[in-house]
Amino acid sequence: MLNVIRAELFRSKKSKLFWLILTAIFINGGVYGMSVATSELFDDIFIMPLFILLAAYFSLMIGREYADGTIRNKVIAGKTKATIYFAQITLSLITSTIFIGAFFIPFIVIASTTMAANIPLAVILSSSVGFIMSIFVWSILFTVVSILISSREIAAIINFILFFAIMIGAYQINHSLGQQEYIGTITSELPEQMTPEEVKQAVDGTFEGSYYTEQNDDGALIYLKLIQSGEEILNPRYIDEPLRTILQPLEYLLPYGQLNAYISTLTSYMYAGSEEDVPFHLFPLYSLCMLAVLIAIGFIAFRKKDLS
Repeated sequence: MLNVIRAELFRSKKSKLFWLILTAIFINGGVYGMSVATSELFDDIFIMPLFILLAAYFSLMIGREYADGTIRNKVIAGKTKATIYFAQITLSLITSTIFIGAFFIPFIVIASTTMAANIPLAVILSSSVGFIMSIFVWSILFTVVSILISSREIAAIINFILFFAIMIGAYQINHSLGQQEYIGTITSELPEQMTPEEVKQAVDGTFEGSYYTEQNDDGALIYLKLIQSGEEILNPRYIDEPLRTILQPLEYLLPYGQLNAYISTLTSYMYAGSEEDVPFHLFPLYSLCMLAVLIAIGFIAFRKKDLS
């Protein structure tokens, strides 16, 4: 498998697409760094090009191997599907690491001063580690799709659709979980019979509050005071248990859900100096689980794929 990986790394090194994507990601990191440094705001709109570039790269590179007959030649040469598959997974992780470096180097150089002045180093490091892990998840997702679909055009379209679907899904879950349980209060006044002491105050004109009189069934005069009562209005869009317990981990399992959490927390440090209640320490574990699931599903499906 090492020989296959070395051969693929050599092909990537000679590829104009690799250097084009690498340059674009480097520029993307610089633009995002300038955005953070000038606005002191972490906006995901400047990170989206990174994921789109990753989807394009893996779709086109792996699709070209199918088009050139490289994968079929590996099978003819005696390489097993397991060797081909895991060599590609390893290559994608190595390539992703290079792309991550190309993104972070200009970003850190430009935005480090602004971030260090507002955000604790521990938060910066934990966010960076989690963000890197989520990029690995994106890369493996795009790789699995591309290696299972021979047409690079179709693979690219599916990868783009998956990216935007996951992004919209993460936003929708976040929006739903962010709904307030109550959206207002209904205030009403309820009558209650006054005590003898309160009746005396009402007769003397010293009673503080609203009251009125009426006759009971026996014709006797009774005094009634008005008690204000507030009833909270339940928000019909509020997600209650047990669905809430299911959706919260699901949001953080999605790589874009993690990104939203990082951006929200880092921005809150910029403006409020406080951290939101987000389980950052679990995010890398979520990413590892997603990686394991994606790789396993991809391998099972690739074993059944006809490469002839």
